[in-house]
Amino acid sequence: MPQLQEIQNAINGLGTTFEEFKAANDAMQAEIAANGAASTETATKVVNIEAAMAQHEATLTELRDSSDKIFASIDQMNIGSGGRGEAAEKKAAAARQFFARHNAPSEKHRPTDPIGGDFGDTHIDAYANYAKAWLNLIRVNGNVNALPADIQNNLRVGSDTDGGYMVPTEMETTVRERLRDTSPMRSIATVQGIGSDKLTFPYRSDDATSGGWVGEMESRPETGTPQIGEQTIEAFEQYAMPKASQRLLDDAVIDVGGWVMNLTGDKMIRTENAAFVTGNGANKPRGFVDYAAASVTTTDAANRAWGVLQYVPMGADGAFPTSGTADDASALIDMIAALHQGYHAGAVWAMSRLTAAGVRKLKDADGRYLVDFGGTGGLDGGPGFSLHGYSIAQLDDMPAIASDTYPIAFGNFRDGYMIVDRLGMRTLIDPYTTKGQVKFYMTKRVGGDVQNSDAIKFMKAAAT
Repeated sequence: MPQLQEIQNAINGLGTTFEEFKAANDAMQAEIAANGAASTETATKVVNIEAAMAQHEATLTELRDSSDKIFASIDQMNIGSGGRGEAAEKKAAAARQFFARHNAPSEKHRPTDPIGGDFGDTHIDAYANYAKAWLNLIRVNGNVNALPADIQNNLRVGSDTDGGYMVPTEMETTVRERLRDTSPMRSIATVQGIGSDKLTFPYRSDDATSGGWVGEMESRPETGTPQIGEQTIEAFEQYAMPKASQRLLDDAVIDVGGWVMNLTGDKMIRTENAAFVTGNGANKPRGFVDYAAASVTTTDAANRAWGVLQYVPMGADGAFPTSGTADDASALIDMIAALHQGYHAGAVWAMSRLTAAGVRKLKDADGRYLVDFGGTGGLDGGPGFSLHGYSIAQLDDMPAIASDTYPIAFGNFRDGYMIVDRLGMRTLIDPYTTKGQVKFYMTKRVGGDVQNSDAIKFMKAAAT
């Protein structure tokens, strides 16, 4: 498959460019050590190679995303015994819509069900017709009365008491897949679909105690009982409201549904990415970085309070400390040691793109670069950058290295952070506010929070 060859070429190009970067950076550091400054030619060469690496990374990400979608399409085809087939895909789509409808948190948000009964073939056919009718609704500016009676009947399947319509599940899945493919937090955290407005689960904040060893006839007093707490992650509403000209919507060549969902997806990606990392929990998900200000140096073994994260000091204010002429990045090893061994499998580094670029320049005492490329260093298990053997997730919403910031995190985010997706998406079509323009008001409910405060560690850019 040509796509796979392109991916391999991009991987090879990134690996080659990284080797060129290391050689050029070594030369620049040698000039600085000898002359107090690097020559303009050498410094420019390093900058150009860094830009080339960034371009290779962007190309590789784009190709991998495209390849994932190709294999997803193949999976939906009826190829041999392993394919799902069109009928199976229609059944799955209708089932997602059916169970989302019947798990709505209240009657107000629960669409009517003119079909009724248990899930079956009738629901599959009805939702297939509804998906087609929904596109007809868009093309007539949301004016249901302008549609033929049979299409109006099909639309009843997804209507609710507020006059809105559920987005057909096939389209909703497109947005959900795009979020998963392009949002790093969704690729490293746990993502849980829910049918209500919140997810509540228990946690154990401490351990049981042992009474110790006793003789056969000795008394046995009561021992401590483990403390059980309860955490709730709410699904908050986010929205996007793109608009289009009526002339564009009238053009039968345009994939109106795909176009609308692409615009909505772009907005949701930016909103969710920021919230999962830095959100404060006020009508939005709470990001893991929001816990940094209250983090402490107390270790897990010292019974740090549940819900409080641990940080490891970088060793200097706003920078890695220097040892001789080189940066001392031993605090990175301290972070690995601070994380309980049980979380090491699947652990990743999290930092912004700029921080990652700086970390790629770090060396050990023997002059070897700490960051490696190749093997299974990537987040998807393929070739990619790794630091001390753990993959690097580039989260651009994380802070840069500066005085008293928390620019680096390390941990098992699947154990440490949970994203909850409220099943179902609604849309309201507004052709009236602005003449000649049609607005699509679309909403989706999502939440997120740290679920295990031992599974994620911060690095603080401070001496202590």
